[in-house]
Amino acid sequence: GLMSHNASEATEFEARKIDTEARGLAKELASIMTSLNSTYGKGKFTYKGEALPLGELSKIIANSRDPEELQTVWEGWRTVAPPMKADYAKMVTIINEGSKELGYADTGVLWKAGYDMPADDFTVEADRLWSQVKPLYDELHCHVRAKLNEEYGDKVVPLDQPIRADLLGNMWAQSWGNIYDIVKPENDAPTVDITELLAKAQYDEIKMVKTGESFFTSLGFDPLPETFWERSLFVKPKDREVVCHASAWDLGYDDYRIKMCIKKDGEDFSTIHHELGHNFYQRAYRDQSIYYRTGANDGFHEAIGDMIALSITPEYLVEIGLLSPDEVPGSDADLALLMRQALDKV
Repeated sequence: GLMSHNASEATEFEARKIDTEARGLAKELASIMTSLNSTYGKGKFTYKGEALPLGELSKIIANSRDPEELQTVWEGWRTVAPPMKADYAKMVTIINEGSKELGYADTGVLWKAGYDMPADDFTVEADRLWSQVKPLYDELHCHVRAKLNEEYGDKVVPLDQPIRADLLGNMWAQSWGNIYDIVKPENDAPTVDITELLAKAQYDEIKMVKTGESFFTSLGFDPLPETFWERSLFVKPKDREVVCHASAWDLGYDDYRIKMCIKKDGEDFSTIHHELGHNFYQRAYRDQSIYYRTGANDGFHEAIGDMIALSITPEYLVEIGLLSPDEVPGSDADLALLMRQALDKV
């Protein structure tokens, strides 16, 4: 009896020790992630005597057509990262340890396990889907490179090399819509400029979000709770630096928010519809048990958000009064519209 009592006490002591260690690591992880987030949010690069945050640097990448300026700004933003390296590596180590304790080889495997299939199958499926898109991507890449070559010459854009990332209009070259003017189809029919329409109709940031909300209420969903309007971040604060990357939050107890530094342009008008897609989805599932409140899989929310954003058609703009019926582009504008979609999504 005595032996087993001591043994169970020892086991309990071990468990407590592991628990304390885990709590210590969890605390360290939280502080590392907060510090990384903060360093990123406060990141600035001094250009032409002015310390510019990411938002301002991104505007230069979107609008400048001077390859030297683009390279300086693109490389300049990346000087924010090196001081984060040691903390980032430590974060990876802690997260991987946690994943191993849950029975996964590492966090990559844990992430890939969230899709109703074995983690290795997920990689195969991703490759299969990519192989369907790749022929179109290759054509698009070839066309964009040829047009950039016409704009900048062989020295900046050699026709047998990958495209320089800083020339594509986006700080991560992840969407190319900002260089539409360089690569647009020959007989470019006029398409709808949402930024212009928003300015003409004197939309402010809140009106943009209210319009997004109306999209969902018109589908039969309840309006967002009052707390959404009180607690969300819509405009870049003047008194502090924040990470401006748009995100949506479900904090429980019917508390939903978005965090965005809204710009009064077409891109953010679309992003608002995407982010609210998260909030309305979260709210629709609020009465489910905690297990069923997430998306069907880890990519599902993003797909819902982007599908909703695709609904911002000229017809929709007419319905909400931003566009007059006689301004709806004819089918001759389809090519231009599809090219814009391809640059952003393909």
